[in-house]
Amino acid sequence: MNNQVSLKWALPYAIVGFARDAIYMFVLSFYYLYLTTVLDLSSIYIIPIFLIIKLVDVIKEPFIGMLIDLCADVFKYNKFRMTVLAGGILNSAVLLQMFDIPYMHQSVQVIYAIFMYLMWALTFSLIDIPSWSITSIFGSDHKTREIICAIVRASAVVGFVLVMLLAYFIIYQDQGVPDHIYSPLNENLFRSVSWYVAGITFISAILFYVFFDMEEPKRKVVRAKEAASTFFGNDQLMIIFFLTLLQQTCLCVFVGYQNFFAITIHHVPSDDEIFFYIQVPWLVVSLLTYCSFHHLVKYTSRRQIFIFSTLLILLSFLTLYAIHTTARLTMGSLSFLICLLALGFCLSQASTTVMTADCIDYGEFKFGCRSECMNFSVQIVSAKFGSLAAMIFATQGSAYASLFTSTGLDENLLFNSVNICMVVVCVCTIGMMVIYTHYYKLHGSFFEKILNAITHFGANRNSAKSNLNSVRYALDENSVIYNLKAQSLDEIIHVLTDRLSMVRAINSKHDFLKAIKEKMEQNPAGIAHGIAIPHARGSFVNRSAVAVASLSRPINCGALDNKPCDLFFLIAVPDDGKSHISILANLSLILSEPGFADKLRRAGSSEEITKRLILCEKKLFK
Repeated sequence: MNNQVSLKWALPYAIVGFARDAIYMFVLSFYYLYLTTVLDLSSIYIIPIFLIIKLVDVIKEPFIGMLIDLCADVFKYNKFRMTVLAGGILNSAVLLQMFDIPYMHQSVQVIYAIFMYLMWALTFSLIDIPSWSITSIFGSDHKTREIICAIVRASAVVGFVLVMLLAYFIIYQDQGVPDHIYSPLNENLFRSVSWYVAGITFISAILFYVFFDMEEPKRKVVRAKEAASTFFGNDQLMIIFFLTLLQQTCLCVFVGYQNFFAITIHHVPSDDEIFFYIQVPWLVVSLLTYCSFHHLVKYTSRRQIFIFSTLLILLSFLTLYAIHTTARLTMGSLSFLICLLALGFCLSQASTTVMTADCIDYGEFKFGCRSECMNFSVQIVSAKFGSLAAMIFATQGSAYASLFTSTGLDENLLFNSVNICMVVVCVCTIGMMVIYTHYYKLHGSFFEKILNAITHFGANRNSAKSNLNSVRYALDENSVIYNLKAQSLDEIIHVLTDRLSMVRAINSKHDFLKAIKEKMEQNPAGIAHGIAIPHARGSFVNRSAVAVASLSRPINCGALDNKPCDLFFLIAVPDDGKSHISILANLSLILSEPGFADKLRRAGSSEEITKRLILCEKKLFK
């Protein structure tokens, strides 16, 4: 199955993404403000309790994701449509009540407010988790996945900005610019905005259910233990968790503190100027970045885009901090640097969303089952951990609420806040760079082979550990050659074909060589990073087999990165629709292990090459 992006499916998906972030932005920014300004509840009790609740909210996400996956498999319903519909209706009702708390004793109001927040978090997860998880079912080819991830991110930005505008024009403009962030606000204004946001959420859920009729991947019934293994046992998913955690912490801290830079300008700008010099550029650049994300990846690579985005965030912020400390910051320079930071953050977020979708396919190969909602909850968990960390870093709750206010800030608080922001951004971006370059492996040509195999074979998805068509069963030491001296690609293929014939893996060398030649006319033997994987399948193959050669001198095999190849894997498989995907997928995963290809190059014998391949596969699929 390969669902292609079309307006029929992309539009309702964008609408639900828009509503999701609209409601999230509204509650995150204004619920605490509502409790302290309208109900006059003491922040002494609210802040620590809500931090604990926020932590519980974070932990619950994988369990809700697992529950959605398990219920969908048992009851055979379209989990994305049904769950978003139920979540949209329930969340809209809860949202209205959150901003209409009855007047009672203060302790009762606190309990009631906490209960409503828990209900909101629970029902919001029913929208949040499946709406992000859908990115993994649009198709696994790069173009489709990159476009749909950009769409969902762009729609989220629009939802975020809409609520900001509603708050600005309804709450702040009606009151005039408040003298202090905690100035009393009219409860009817909060209630009015909550009705708008709840209406958007409700209508978008209905529209999504009616128009989003995309086919879901065929799946077997997943048990809780299997779903947990695809989550906690997926090494790449855990890498994504830490990457996104650092990314979101960096983003939330910067967004919380960005106005502190504006108010240090010599001529302190008004709230309108801050809005149009900071928020508008951020919005415009964000939308343009997401719209161009696929094209940027097309002419570079996902790896280069992520590394560039991380460096851009770090360097832009260091420049901002340097100008700030020298008291030379102007609204023009601030606006320009905000644009660069928006570009960096948006490229980084789009990249990690694509990575998370890739990890679901990787986990399906590794464990034999597909659990989209539970796996995608890792992105939500890390984002919420990031916002929680930002709340802790913020010495005052006003860091989140002061989206437009430029008065009433203590100079010591300002100095400490900017320095905290600098430390957090630097640590997070450097950590992202180290983790990505050293541990993430699903960005190369090998994983592209896996994704293409998933798309092509569709329903014939089998776990690598659940069948005998794995590399170790296809490998014979007699078909492994150490330090082969060859002058051409044809010579290598003929030598390895002789070895496959010798171990009786093929019954016709002529037919096999013909099939290999036809295959290489369509796609070159070279993959990337000095590795070539020519392969063929047909009735001329008796059983799945792999012949391996390390070359004494690299040979040009037409690899996309133009590097000559010194590791050669010749694959022969029966034409049964299953063996090909297993062998190619397992070998690709093995060779994607950081540093493993170099270990094969350093091997001193055919026996050592064979042993290392077998041990690596056993380790990956144990």
